[in-house]
Amino acid sequence: MPRIACVISKKIDKRAVVRNRLRRRWQAVVREAIMQSTLPPLTLLTWAAAVVIFRPGSAGATVAAITEAMQPVFQKLQKPLWVADATA
Repeated sequence: MPRIACVISKKIDKRAVVRNRLRRRWQAVVREAIMQSTLPPLTLLTWAAAVVIFRPGSAGATVAAITEAMQPVFQKLQKPLWVADATA
């Protein structure tokens, strides 16, 4: 499974409770993607990595909003990097 991390700075909210709530929501989205096999298995992309940086204003993001925002990330992690892209 690829490595995925999130960064939630104090610019989002000064209170750790709010930042931790957002982190837990993000973890639930990633966990659900793993359970639904949206992310590739461990053997395919063990070297892939993604860092998600939350921007100010995302403190009240719902699980549905985070899921929608993470879909492009999940799609990029599914595509092997060594395959030439036809659009390039």
